Formats: sequence, structure tokens, C-alpha cells
Amino acid sequence: MAYSDDAIEIITKGNEALKKNAYDEAVASYTAALSIGLTKELQATVRGNRGLAYLAKEDYNNAARDLSLALEVNPKSFDALAGRGAAYSGLEQPDKAIADLDAAIALDPKAGIAYRHRSEAYRQKGDLKQALKDADESVRLDPREAKAYVARACTHMVRGSLNQMVADFEKAMEISPNTVGVNALGGVTSATALKHIMKGYKAHMEEKYAEAIAAYDEALKEKLPPRLKSIVLGNRALVDTKLGEWTDCIADSTAALKADPSNVEALGARAMALEKLGRPEEALRDYSDGLDLEPAYGALWNNRGNVYKNLGKLDEALEDYKKALKCDPKDVAAINGKSEVLRRKGDLKGALEVSTEGLRLIGPNASLHNFRALTYREMRQTDKELADMNEAVRLEPTNLTYLRNRGMTHERNKDWDKALQDLNEAIRLQPKSAENYHVRGGLYEGKGDIDAAMQDRDMAMQLAPNSAESYSGRGSVYLKKEQWDKALADFNKAIQLDPRDAVAHAGLASFYNTRGEMEKAIASLDEALRLQPRNANFQKGRAIIHANMGEWAAAITAFGRVAELNPSDTESQLWRLRLLSSAPDAAARDGRKAVELALQLCETQKWSSESVDVLAAAYAEVGDFANAVKYAKQAMDTVKDLPPGRKTRMEKRLKQYEAGQPYRIVP
Repeated sequence: MAYSDDAIEIITKGNEALKKNAYDEAVASYTAALSIGLTKELQATVRGNRGLAYLAKEDYNNAARDLSLALEVNPKSFDALAGRGAAYSGLEQPDKAIADLDAAIALDPKAGIAYRHRSEAYRQKGDLKQALKDADESVRLDPREAKAYVARACTHMVRGSLNQMVADFEKAMEISPNTVGVNALGGVTSATALKHIMKGYKAHMEEKYAEAIAAYDEALKEKLPPRLKSIVLGNRALVDTKLGEWTDCIADSTAALKADPSNVEALGARAMALEKLGRPEEALRDYSDGLDLEPAYGALWNNRGNVYKNLGKLDEALEDYKKALKCDPKDVAAINGKSEVLRRKGDLKGALEVSTEGLRLIGPNASLHNFRALTYREMRQTDKELADMNEAVRLEPTNLTYLRNRGMTHERNKDWDKALQDLNEAIRLQPKSAENYHVRGGLYEGKGDIDAAMQDRDMAMQLAPNSAESYSGRGSVYLKKEQWDKALADFNKAIQLDPRDAVAHAGLASFYNTRGEMEKAIASLDEALRLQPRNANFQKGRAIIHANMGEWAAAITAFGRVAELNPSDTESQLWRLRLLSSAPDAAARDGRKAVELALQLCETQKWSSESVDVLAAAYAEVGDFANAVKYAKQAMDTVKDLPPGRKTRMEKRLKQYEAGQPYRIVP
């Protein structure tokens, strides 16, 4: 019949187009043939061929559909099984892909193309051992097939075997440069361009960032298809993040997204840069857009959680970290993020459990030990804190963060020599790190060596002149040197650079407090506490201001909060007890509670003079003057050489107790 001759002619035209890689033309011819009317068997053949054309066009849904229809008629078709397996791999359905490719290999065990596609499916599943085994077999069976080397190179890339990756790509380019371009990075490009891209990627992974940028620059001089151009620009944006070049990162990411709006890596890189430049709402938008495109991308959930955390939106952050951990229960960054959020919410037990479970799942890990140590720090379990810090440094002895954190642990223990040893080592390893000098300056400040503290804070300022932390740190030293104007200028500059710098707000509160500008002091300290509600030092400052203003009940509550946050702060506990038993305001006093808490403090402080002294005042408040006199004398007898001023005050209180009078603080 005439239409049959027409059909054969159209099918032949389609077959010729398929051989020439003219896939659009092939699809059009096969579609036209199918509209004429064919036998069931011939329809299956045409659909199978059209499916292979769709596959070459990376139209995986249509490819899978056509090849499935072909297999209904001829379930033993090797081409249809192998092709549908490749389509399922393109659709990221590796289990279906492997099932089809297993069947194809059973039909033809020497078909290298089936092993290659199955290698790609195993790589998607994360079974890199089997992926490499299949890739090796594909190369063995088809040693002159460039695509076989590309598949193996991609597996080497995921395994981090960068030298093998480059060797396979170079072999593939030697065989067929254009084939490599099409199959490796999403578009036809020159061998020269691809060589630069691979060189850039290898340098990137090896943290040779300047070399990576140079290689990506050379690749971008070549004519690249949009998808490949987007990938190269996105990779360069990721290098920008490593170099802290946030403006360049935004430019590269935006260009990458213009070339390919679905480039999730570029969205993530731009979001990171936006956050660093103080544009968190825009960062959240980019992260959310990326997650709409790829909801199983755990790193994006983690990074968006970081933005929420930094904004103080802890509930939203916690949900994002949970989703990141659903994607990968061993994601160390998400484990640490979840632990930190729980710690900031005051759930120290929960934070500890998260870090401990992470260590159980993953094994020894410096970062997890470091974060668990920070939780122990807030729990005031010093021995466990130090043990975890020691383990973190043992695992990564050149990590500056762990050295600094252990130095701060030693500082809290007043082990100045060990603290300095860690911080000096951090500076030796990285003498250009402003953070190193900032932390060591804080150590010297704590020791009372104000001149040394100022030298380190000045050095931190030189190294990081646009860092809010540098200004707030130096402002703190200026306060101790009573250089008021310089302190005020530094704190204001810190807040200008970073309005969320809680230390700078607290520093301003101290400045205003010394000047008697109490309303400004309170406002600044309230802002510091809003930013860091669990900061015991800020709470203590607020308690002192309440006491200085005669707000006795509020001061007692605030000192109690300090005791909860930092049970080792004996000074705050003593003040709380003094106010409970001796505040001028009768409504604020609670003698029975004062006796109860004072007895507990005496036990923990081993009946020190200070703790016994406040116990005497508490007994006097409840009218038990016999015990008040007893403990007042014991407090005086406990210390052999009392300072004259303190001795006079204690003797005065003793006389009041002997006269049946409780002690009252004079406002």
C-alpha cells in the first residue's frame, strides 16, 4: 500500500538521522511514521528507536515511556532494556535502572554500554564500590569508547580520586573530545575547555583556590553551552566562598543562574554570600528556591537552618536541621547545628544527647567532640568539657578553632599557662588570624594584663579592620583603661558593622553604667540579652544594675537566673543570698529561702567564710539569732587575716545579731 511505502521511507529517514546524532529530526520522523499506521511489531520498533532518540536528547520521561511500550511487545529487546535503564538513571530512579540493566546484561554479558549505565545507577545509589566495578568492566569491554572513561571518571570524582578522574577524562578526550563534552558536563565543548574545567575542579578539591580560579577563567574563554557555562560559573562561585570574596560570588552565581536557572549549587553559593553581606532575607529566598528544586539536598536544609539560627529563629532552624538529618543522619554540620540550637534554647540535656548520638553513629570526630564540649561548658562539667576539647585537638592538632576553644577552657579553669600555650600555638600556625589575637587578648584581659590585652586587640584590629568583634574586643580593654571616649567609639562602630554583636551592646551598657546613664545602660543590656538570653555575664550585669537602682526583687530574680546559667558563679549566689536576707524592701526578702540556699552553698563551698557569713544573715532574717551569732563568729574565725574593712563590717553585723537585730543593706 502507498502509506506503507511512505512509512518505510519516513522510518528510514529517522534511522539515518539517529545515526547522525540529529535527534530532533529523528524524533520528528518517527512521530510522523507512527501517525500513519503501522503493524504492532513495527510500531514497537519505531517507538523503541524514538525512545533512544529521546534518551540522547536527555528527555528521560518520553524515553522511558516509548521504551516501555516497545518492551510490552518485545520484552527481550536488549536495546529497549538498556535504553530504559539509562532513562531511569537520568530520572534518578536507580533501583528501576539497575533492574533493567541487570536484564540487559543477562541478554548480552559483553555489552559495555549496559555496564556503563549500570555504573551510573550504582553511583546514584551511593554504592561506589559496585559503580567502579561496573565502570572498569565497561572500559575493559569497550577500551576505545570515550563514554566508558567518562563514566569511570565521574565515579572517581565522587570517590575523591582526583588523579584517576583527570587521567580518565584525558583518555576520553584523546579518543573523542566532543563525546566527552556531551556526556561529562551537559553540552558539546572543546577538549581544551574541558581540560581547563577538570584542572580547575581538581585544584578546587585540593584547596588550591587561586589555581582553580585561573583554570575556570580559561575555560570560560571558550564557547560553552549554557548548562556547562552555568556549572563552571557555579564552581567558580564556590571557590569565591572559600576565599571570602562574597561580592564576586554573587556575581558568578547570578551569571550561572542566568545560564541555567536550575543550578542549585549556584543558588546555594549566592545564598551563603548574601548572608555574609548582611542580607539574610535574600539568602533565605535563595535557599528556599534551591530546596524547591531539590528537596533532598541536605546541605541546603543545613545552611538555611544556619541563617534562621543566626536570626534567632531557633524553632525554624531546628526544623531545617532535622530535615537535613533525614537526608543524611551522619551529616556532622547538621548534628552540630541541632545541638547548638537546643543548647541556645536551654535544652542542655537534649543538646548533649544529639552530640553523643552523633559520635555513636560516626565514631571519633573532632567537630562533634568540640560541640559536645561546648555543651558541657554550659553545664559547668569542666572535666568532661576539657576531655572533649583534648580529644578534638588530638584528632586535629592544627585546627585553630579547637586550639582556641581549649585555650578558653583552660582560661576558665584559671590555668593560664596551658591557655597561653594553646593560643600561642594557634598564632604560630596562623599568625595572620585576627581571631587568634582577639581570643588571646581576652585571656590577657581576664588575667588583668591590660597592656598585653591591648597589644593583641590592636593586632586583631590591624588584621580585621572591618570586624565588629575586633572593635567590641578593643572597646572592652578601653573600658578597663578608663579611656571612655575610645571605648564608646569602638562599641558604636562594632554595632554599626554588626547590629547583632551582643558583646558590643553589653559593653555599651557597662559604659553607660559608669556614667550613671542608667536608662541607656538598661536598654543596651536588654538588647544584649535579647541576642544572647543565656549569657550568664549579661544576666549578671542586669542583676547588678537592678541592685544599683534599688530594684531588689528584680535583682534577686536576675541573680537567680545567673545561678541557673552558671552554678559556679559563687559571687552571684552570694549576692542573691544577701538580698534575700538583707534587702531594704521587706517584700523582696525571703528568710526561709535564704537559709535553705545558704546551707546548700555552704556545703558546695566547704563552709567558706563568705558562705557562712551569708548563712548568719539568713538566720538573723528568720529570727534565729543564736545561729546568726554562731555562724557570724565562725565566718570570722575561718580566715586568719581578714582585710580590715571586711573585718569591721563583719564585727558590726555580729553586734547587730547579738542585739537581736537582722542586718539591712543600706541603699
